[in-house]
Amino acid sequence: RKTGTHFVSPDPGVIVKIRSRYDPSEEVLCTRFAHQHGLPVPYIFSHSPISRTAPFERQAMKPSYIAMEHIPGVPLSSVLNELSTEDLERIAYQLKDIITKMRGIRPPGKPWLGSVTGGPYRNNLMFSVRTPKYAFSSCGEFVDYYRDVLMIFCTETFTESLLAPIPRNAPIVFTHGDLIPANIMVEGSSITGIIDWEC
Repeated sequence: RKTGTHFVSPDPGVIVKIRSRYDPSEEVLCTRFAHQHGLPVPYIFSHSPISRTAPFERQAMKPSYIAMEHIPGVPLSSVLNELSTEDLERIAYQLKDIITKMRGIRPPGKPWLGSVTGGPYRNNLMFSVRTPKYAFSSCGEFVDYYRDVLMIFCTETFTESLLAPIPRNAPIVFTHGDLIPANIMVEGSSITGIIDWEC
């Protein structure tokens, strides 16, 4: 449960994510995109009205819901310390396969760094005035943009050390913006799904 987020299960196999002041557009569109490409994500049954344009305006956000398939299992974060080395290795191999499949998904036309809509990233962690207004056409453009953002409140030494490992000419691939153990669902040593595609 996140702050302001509630989950209810009105029927077996269905989970409804309810949030106040939230535009579900990005999560709905990205989850559907991932599902269409065979990734282990929940099927979306229904949702609040969405915008197919980006950026998604913060002032337009209001209470919303997404009704989706209930992915069996528990978040990996809740059992991480209970799993054996062998279980963790099995999960790591599965995760590697999922990431390889993600990286193999190519967009139509020229690739971009941003939303699956073709617009800019949606980033809830960034001040709205610093949220990108457009998708980036290269990793170099992405690095330059965030260098300017970070220099507002970080030292140059810290900023350069943080951004230096990011290659400026890396290939652009599809990925999950928050791939952490809390968003990886498991049953025993099997990954049952990847959730929370809002970023």
